[in-house]
Amino acid sequence: MNKRAALVIAPVLCAVAISAHQTFSLFVNGAKLGSADFVVANGKTYVSTDALAKAGAEVTKGAGQLSVQFVPNVGRMQADGVQGLIGEWVSNETWRIRVSELKEITNPFGRGPGVSLKIEVRNLTPRSLSMHGSGIDQVQLFDSEGNQLAFADSSFSGRYTAIPQAGGFENVMRFGDTSNKLTKLGKPDKLLILFRNAGAGKPLPNFRIMLQTS
Repeated sequence: MNKRAALVIAPVLCAVAISAHQTFSLFVNGAKLGSADFVVANGKTYVSTDALAKAGAEVTKGAGQLSVQFVPNVGRMQADGVQGLIGEWVSNETWRIRVSELKEITNPFGRGPGVSLKIEVRNLTPRSLSMHGSGIDQVQLFDSEGNQLAFADSSFSGRYTAIPQAGGFENVMRFGDTSNKLTKLGKPDKLLILFRNAGAGKPLPNFRIMLQTS
């Protein structure tokens, strides 16, 4: 018999309607959840947001709001790492960053529209370190139309500077279309800061900053 399922976003749990008497295995985005990741009560199965995040969903918690977004398997690489909202400090245990002051500007690469963001970076390690030396690889900004914008290299020059313990830097990053073909942008959607393996055994967790808060 077909059953209807409903997803309810709540402050801590998500619920999927299913019979409490049925024995079942629960999969989210193709990942099987363990029995400790969900509970059954009053005919519904409640799944923790931590389990959803492990299964590849985007789970972003901010002041007064919780966002859960399911992404296709091909997009999981972008979802891996530390997620946060614009205006909040987030860390990957090596770097602490805050992205703020989103503005519309002229494309730094020529014609058309562009976007600028202020980024603040702090070193959380006990030694002097640069973001470049820690393996920063790509910085990508996507808008709501799926356009990917590149940043002007000079606008993020702080990534090459060796930062002492507890020190930091600020840059105003400028993004635009290097092809000069875009005449209009969608709403800035997310900023990705990706790391490669810098010889420490595995790369640092990526940053994924959501730029739309409503």
